[in-house]
Amino acid sequence: MSWDPEEANAAFAATCPELTSAYARYPIDFKRWLDLDEMMDGEKVFQKSEIDNGLKENYVWCKNGPRGQGYYHLLTQISYVNLYSRIANSAHGSACCSSKSSAQRIKIDQWDITRRIVYNRTRSSRPCDSLAAEAAIDHQVGTAANPLHGLKL
Repeated sequence: MSWDPEEANAAFAATCPELTSAYARYPIDFKRWLDLDEMMDGEKVFQKSEIDNGLKENYVWCKNGPRGQGYYHLLTQISYVNLYSRIANSAHGSACCSSKSSAQRIKIDQWDITRRIVYNRTRSSRPCDSLAAEAAIDHQVGTAANPLHGLKL
């Protein structure tokens, strides 16, 4: 599935500010996920931090990752695994929509768009949204309902 880029990026801005980065704006299409020992824009791809010090441009603070807690660049797949866990555990999608106001429904829709795109990115062999959508479909067809099945943490 593909989304309108303007709608998807508005959803990102409303629900997950990390995704407003140029490295995450929908649609992405990069050649490969970065290795954790690499540098990007003069900075290490992984920056150790035991605590979340707030937003860091182009990075996601991750509780779980191969190098432990810290900031992982948005061109690492582990950043999306952690974002998906955070988004999926937020309350926006858990309430029934029938009695919600129009503004509340829009927020829930934005949450759902963000959740779906981030999930797709957890499944992809490289940071490419069209490839990610196909990989997510393949994964859903072939496995149980565990969204983190097969990921190396």
